[in-house]
Amino acid sequence: MTALWQSLRRFDTLALRLTLVLAVGGTLASMYSLTFSEWYLQHQMRQYRAGMIARSVADIAGHIAANDHADMILLASNRIRGAHLLQDASAPVLGADPAIDQALSSGLPRGMTAHSFRTDPAVCAGRPGVAYVRAAAGMLAIPPECWAVDLSVPPSDGQVTHHRMAFDMAPLPLLLSVRQSPDYLALVALAALLLSFLVASITLRFMRRLAVASRAFSSDIAAAPIPETGPRDVRETFAAFNQMQQRIREAMQERAQILAAISHDLQTPLTRLRLRLDLLPDEGVRARLFNDVEAMQRLVTEGLALARSGESADDWVMLDMESLLASMVEDMTDAGLGEVTLGHVDPVEVRVKPDALHRCLQNLIDNALRYGGQARLDCWQEDDRIVLSVTDAGPGIPEALLDQMFEPFVRGDSSRSRRTGGTGIGLTIARAQASTFGASVSLANAAQGGLIASITIPLPIY
Repeated sequence: MTALWQSLRRFDTLALRLTLVLAVGGTLASMYSLTFSEWYLQHQMRQYRAGMIARSVADIAGHIAANDHADMILLASNRIRGAHLLQDASAPVLGADPAIDQALSSGLPRGMTAHSFRTDPAVCAGRPGVAYVRAAAGMLAIPPECWAVDLSVPPSDGQVTHHRMAFDMAPLPLLLSVRQSPDYLALVALAALLLSFLVASITLRFMRRLAVASRAFSSDIAAAPIPETGPRDVRETFAAFNQMQQRIREAMQERAQILAAISHDLQTPLTRLRLRLDLLPDEGVRARLFNDVEAMQRLVTEGLALARSGESADDWVMLDMESLLASMVEDMTDAGLGEVTLGHVDPVEVRVKPDALHRCLQNLIDNALRYGGQARLDCWQEDDRIVLSVTDAGPGIPEALLDQMFEPFVRGDSSRSRRTGGTGIGLTIARAQASTFGASVSLANAAQGGLIASITIPLPIY
């Protein structure tokens, strides 16, 4: 379950959320608009049918009111196309349409009333001539809609007359609703998804540019600013980021300049102090004071190195890890700096800043020799990253203090660190140097004892 959740979290992006929201919203909007269009079309066709029946009834009612016997004979003998008198008053009632009754009430002459209902199509289709006419129109296989109308004519001789007529109409086509068409729904959803993906990609393109620039700035304080292009609000965002980047760069440079000035100014009085210590007659006191002065000089030097640790002016190059580690082991062995060995090394190359990587590794090796007595270097590839490790044979560090060890002037064992001469900022400098080429540094206790310091370098994705 945890693995499934972790795999799903990779798709939890703003672009995907925007795509889904726009796609679902677009699909629902399309369904609603098409459903409304279908309803409106059906409504218009019903109004047209009601008008046709009302005009036919009004025409016939006019002839009845005028006592036009010739038209009445034609109607009774089924010789008027589309309408005839019903002799059988028992036509079944299958439904009604208020639109027809409304059209009848507004279209009939004064005093006449009419009521309509839908009846069995056989009432209309069975009369003479209908089958021939419908066959000629290509509608033989489609049963007609048959509407019966009861017409009441006001008395002209003192008696109300009632007439029941039938009108055959072409059936209204029953439109297939979008909700009943899976293929159409799939087509609408696919179109909405593609359009939403395009909109989300265009909208979030500036965020990807901002993310790339942020990662570049986190790795290199001298990274180039973002070109201020695009819509006005995007340009304003890029301008604000560039301004922030410039102010951070100026602040870092100012800090380095201040520390460099302090370091330079302290060198002269410390040198004078050492010269004057030579004049002290007590050799024991002189030795202790010499140690204090040397500790002060180390603190000044390391403080300056810490201030400049987040900067790296060297160029990016491709380095062979096996050659680099082998040369470092050889150099330190020849210099007699301690027991440094080479463990397992995969034959890999990685693009880094060589001076920054060398300084980072050197600090980790110095720590391993100072607190663990020896150092073993390993290198291997894990999926999309390269891992360099420095393992010592020391007592390790309590798990609760591992993350705190990267903070300036924090030591895992204060008494041991003072005895061994550490300043407590070696790991801080190592992590800062690693960040200049996009790497990270972490600590872990080895299962067999000792501490493992690892440098993880991500490989570029092509």
